Amino acid sequence: KITSLIILLGLFSWVASAQIPGSFVTSPDKHLSVQLTLKDGLAGYQVFKNNQPLLAPSALGLVLTDVDLSKNLKEVSKSPEKTITQTYAMCNAKKANLRYQAKQRSWTLATPTGQSLEIIFQVSNDAVAFRYRVKRPKEAISKVESEPTSFAFLAESRAWLQPMAVAKSGWEATNPSYEETYEQDIAVGTPSTKGAGWVYPALFKTKDTWILLTEAGLDSTYCATRLQDQSPGGEYFIGFPDAREVIKDKNLKPRARGTFQSPWRVLTIGNLATLIESTAGTDLALPAQKVDADFI
Repeated sequence: KITSLIILLGLFSWVASAQIPGSFVTSPDKHLSVQLTLKDGLAGYQVFKNNQPLLAPSALGLVLTDVDLSKNLKEVSKSPEKTITQTYAMCNAKKANLRYQAKQRSWTLATPTGQSLEIIFQVSNDAVAFRYRVKRPKEAISKVESEPTSFAFLAESRAWLQPMAVAKSGWEATNPSYEETYEQDIAVGTPSTKGAGWVYPALFKTKDTWILLTEAGLDSTYCATRLQDQSPGGEYFIGFPDAREVIKDKNLKPRARGTFQSPWRVLTIGNLATLIESTAGTDLALPAQKVDADFI
């Protein structure tokens, strides 16, 4: 108990020294909140439920081939908190008619050379989501080398994770096929059994609260991601695809022209019933596009 108290005091001390005034976003029902931190030029965030930490301070940022947006950052501006309300319908889903409401706030940070990084947080009653937006000249080509986003779980957290299969392994070299067996109730920080990372959705439990981690709102400018194999101290990092997974004559890593944004990083939070009933994944997905169905 004394050790746990010391760890908690250390976390609160770190946050207090790094927090930006007005840096919280709180869910409409006031139970979930997220805080942006900026310390020694490094951006981070922390998630709370009923004012108790669910995640330890975790990293934010992007690394492009021509500029590092993960360090030497300073605050430029922040938006006021606003309410986002959206309604939509689905033919085959948990509900036919859905209503999404969340609180949104964004921060703009910048490097010493003036390149900006906007971090957008949206917090609903059952999920914390965030994404990056990078403003570039209209004709500029941006290539993302890595995304050092992390999810630092508390030491006592447990995990239910599916290992990523090694690329080009298995029947007819078709892996990864996302058909591996989930490792159940393992300690956070346990390396992947196959050495290739972990797939989404990734399930965690901290005390009596469950957290389901995934991504949403992916478009053609960004690659699908996974969690990296190594998670020292229970801190999981975003990983990009294996080079062997690239489609011929296509890009392996994110590449965009002009201003671009990342997918949403989504943490659905609550009891198991909340996770099962949540529609956070479709709430944050891109709108459906009409297609010519004559081929069916």
